[in-house]
Amino acid sequence: MSKYSRAGRHDEVLRLFRSLPFAPTVPLFTTLISSLAYSGRHLAARAAFASLLRSGLPLTASAFTALLKSHDAPDFVDRVFRAMEASGCSPDAAIYNWTISMLCDFQLVQEALGFLDHMLENGPRPTVRSFTAILRTYCEQGRFLEAEILLNTMIQNGCPPDVVSYSVLIEGLCRFGQFREVEMILGESEAKGWTPTSVTYNIYMSGLCRMGFLEEAFRQADVMRSRGLSMTTETVHILFDCLCRDSRFSEAVCLLELSEELGWDVDVFCYNTLMSRLCDIDDFARVLKLLVDMLKKGIGPDMLSFTIAIRSLCQAGKLRLAKSLIDDKGIKYDAVAFNTLIHGFCMAGDLDKYGCMPASKILIFHQVSLHQKNNEL
Repeated sequence: MSKYSRAGRHDEVLRLFRSLPFAPTVPLFTTLISSLAYSGRHLAARAAFASLLRSGLPLTASAFTALLKSHDAPDFVDRVFRAMEASGCSPDAAIYNWTISMLCDFQLVQEALGFLDHMLENGPRPTVRSFTAILRTYCEQGRFLEAEILLNTMIQNGCPPDVVSYSVLIEGLCRFGQFREVEMILGESEAKGWTPTSVTYNIYMSGLCRMGFLEEAFRQADVMRSRGLSMTTETVHILFDCLCRDSRFSEAVCLLELSEELGWDVDVFCYNTLMSRLCDIDDFARVLKLLVDMLKKGIGPDMLSFTIAIRSLCQAGKLRLAKSLIDDKGIKYDAVAFNTLIHGFCMAGDLDKYGCMPASKILIFHQVSLHQKNNEL
């Protein structure tokens, strides 16, 4: 049952439970309740918990945790906690952390703080995760004074913020354009006993790019290297997207050409990002050059790559060349690619070329389109 539950096969979990040749145990009840909750059958999960109560088996923290996942309103949490206390089953830090995180998802910060205060006063001892969910909500709401007070509370209670906590704070500050504060936090990191990671800098660079501070974003890439941190694929994605947003296409092309020399892990996402923006400005020559460059470097183009190329060729009036890509039997196109080509024919007022498409291609196009419409329904 546990394997089926982890695989998301919740109907199988229910089928096995119903066919048990012996009386179910608490762990089996717990697996069933958790599986029903994850599959969105909250009432059924509660009914299963009621069956556990009637069985007379001893209740466990795990069973209550599974029940908590079947909530459909925040006030349900209070009822579950009261039931735990009445049964003499004390919730552990993991249950409190899950509850605090859930309340924060509902933007119920005061209620989440109530659970945190209970942990601080009565136990169990809070962990960094207990604070971080509340910290994230404060940052999302721009309440940075409260966020700073919360960080101090963490330190005072022997639970100093870690790199995840500070990364959450940096993400919030970036969202509100408070980059000077971010620089100060990064500058004090060593003194405060934490070390920024590549993820931390990716968050910072992404924020800089969204606000249009391209040069500063690239400077942070140099800071990363000076700290001995490697640029991740996500770092490269952020910088390429930044260049394309700023319409600095020549620089983006240059970086692609020098990517191996720079040690940058360039993938199909980078090429697609640049090709799409070049297509927007009708630079079909460079779109095709990038497609060829991908193939030469052994970077496999995906369906989006070819669709962008087809769109670019259609916009340039190169319908025959666009059609030759569709006719390539080594490439299995989807409905989007066919739609792109047909739209190009229509815009050019040349439906005869659409009529000359192989019947098998047109049949595939209609079958794929119908399949996608059925999936949407």
